[in-house]
Amino acid sequence: MKKLLLILLIIPNLLFCQEQFSKEGEKYYEIGEKYNQNKDYEKAIINYEKAANLRYDFALFAIASYYNDLNKEDKVLEYLNKYIEIGGDYPWAFQMRANIHKEKERYNIAIDDYLKVIENDPSGEYVKDPFYSIGFCYIELENLNKACEYFTFSTTFEDKDWLTKNCK
Repeated sequence: MKKLLLILLIIPNLLFCQEQFSKEGEKYYEIGEKYNQNKDYEKAIINYEKAANLRYDFALFAIASYYNDLNKEDKVLEYLNKYIEIGGDYPWAFQMRANIHKEKERYNIAIDDYLKVIENDPSGEYVKDPFYSIGFCYIELENLNKACEYFTFSTTFEDKDWLTKNCK
C-alpha cells in the first residue's frame, strides 16, 4: 500500500518536471531558430543543443539538418540516430538518413529507411516519392523485380520504355 501511495505521489511530479523541461527546451529551440534565420549558426547550434538536453527532441533533427547543410555526414547520422532512437518519426529524418546510406551504397539500410518514410508519411505530404529511391536501390542490388514494383508506384519515374523492357 505504501508503494502504491508513493508511486501516486511521484508520477505527477515527474510529469510536471518533464513538462517544464519541454517548455524550457522549446524556448531554447526558438532562440536557436532565430539565430539560424540570422545565419549565426554557431549560436543556433548551442541553443539547439540546450533544447535537446532539456528533452525538446525535435532540436536533434534541427542539428542534423544543420550538419547536413555542411555535408558532415557522420554528424548528421549521429543526430538523426539520436532523434530516431528516442522515437522521432518526422519523415524527413528517415529520408535524410536514407539518402546518406544510399550515397554510401548501403542500399538495404537505405531501403529500410525509405520504407519508414512511407510508413510515417503515407499521403506523401512531407516527402516526395520515396518509391523512386527504393526502386533505384533495388536496381543497384540487381533485383529488377523489386525495382519494377517500386517504380510502378513512383510518381516521378518517367522512363516508360525502361518499365516496358524490364518489367513484366
